[in-house]
Amino acid sequence: MRPWIKTTLIMLGLVAFSAIVWFAGPFAGYGETYPLDSVFWRLVVISAVLLVAGGVYGFRFWRRRKAEKALALALAKESETPSDGDILNERMTEALEVLKSSSGSSSYLYDLPWYIIIGPPGAGKTTALINSGLKFPLANDKSAAAIAGVGGTRYCDWWFTEEAVLIDTAGRYTTQDSDTSSDKKSWEAFLQLLKKHRPKQPINGVILAISLEDLMVIDAKDIDAHSTAIRKRLLELHTELKVDFPVYSLFTKADLVSGFREYFGSFTEARRRKVWGATFQTEDRRKKTVGEVPTEHDALVRRLTEELPDRLHEEPDPIARIGIFGFPAQVANLRERIAMFLAAIFEPTRFQPNVALRGFYFSSGTQEGTPIDQVLGSMGRSFGATGVTDRFSGTGKSFFLHDLLKNVIFAESGWVSRDIRAVRRAAMLYWGGIAAVGVVALAAIGA
Repeated sequence: MRPWIKTTLIMLGLVAFSAIVWFAGPFAGYGETYPLDSVFWRLVVISAVLLVAGGVYGFRFWRRRKAEKALALALAKESETPSDGDILNERMTEALEVLKSSSGSSSYLYDLPWYIIIGPPGAGKTTALINSGLKFPLANDKSAAAIAGVGGTRYCDWWFTEEAVLIDTAGRYTTQDSDTSSDKKSWEAFLQLLKKHRPKQPINGVILAISLEDLMVIDAKDIDAHSTAIRKRLLELHTELKVDFPVYSLFTKADLVSGFREYFGSFTEARRRKVWGATFQTEDRRKKTVGEVPTEHDALVRRLTEELPDRLHEEPDPIARIGIFGFPAQVANLRERIAMFLAAIFEPTRFQPNVALRGFYFSSGTQEGTPIDQVLGSMGRSFGATGVTDRFSGTGKSFFLHDLLKNVIFAESGWVSRDIRAVRRAAMLYWGGIAAVGVVALAAIGA
């Protein structure tokens, strides 16, 4: 029997026993003697039973704590290096203290939606957050550590915005290829902490960050390895947290697609804040949406093509016009890889639950690195050409992040389901407490 069920049944049993003694006690006796007719003796009996029950519980709790301390001491002697689980627990505690002190509400755990960000190392998750344009109340400069407030980049960063809590997880937790056993244990410990501290609704969604650079340059074998690892992590989230959550696939480093800088470079800040991507229009959490990716991708390319005359007219530099003209074709060339990659992650099977792909989007946190020409690259290599353009300096702007986070992802915080068992468990404990208070109140009135 699960501990919480056992505890609830014991509480209800004590409440029932107290009620029986109080209300039926005066009628129980032998001969002319009714020992429980006196209020005093009824209180003595009830108090004695409660004291014995409390003593037994306290003794078991003390013995369990003693065993835990002995085990912890033994483990500490084996290794003085703190485990990922210990550090994650410490970071979680610090984060909860920040939320509690800033909220002042008893419901501080659920006042803001929680989102976790997963993805392979080097996907640009942290860069995207720093340059997203969101307000971070704990920030005092532009460093990631200051904005995150608490946390460590090797484990997870906690980002406290005005609208949500973002948990940026280490890339190794997703791929689990640096130290498989250690990374797996750390990931599982992280999920257990989420479920422990926020049981009814551990998260409101997942932001899956993938670098377009990886999709364009790494071979099919590595892409398959990434998609397989991500699919496993999402299924583990679903199994451990016991909620249906939306997944927002964010393709970062879009600036490395040849022509991006020329096409979008003159955009105003307001236009750079807008969303570039597709959100699937459905209210069904379990609907298969990944099959719509090619169609939605075609629609994005079509809009780029429709705006092409205006962009060419606005651009005075003839060299930049070449990049602008070819950009829709560069994006169109990503279609098959993106569709296959997302299908490998989200395609449902008979034996596994369907994790909901809510949408896919493109972004650029900063412009750094060498753009990759996919269209001319394959042809150019045959003639000895490089297929790349000039390298970016890294001092760029943010594109297509702010409104995505604030107006799409955060605005859909209610999309996630709740763990029904956790909700029922909380309700049972709540009403059990109410019943206990009621019995005590009735006893006081009767006295």
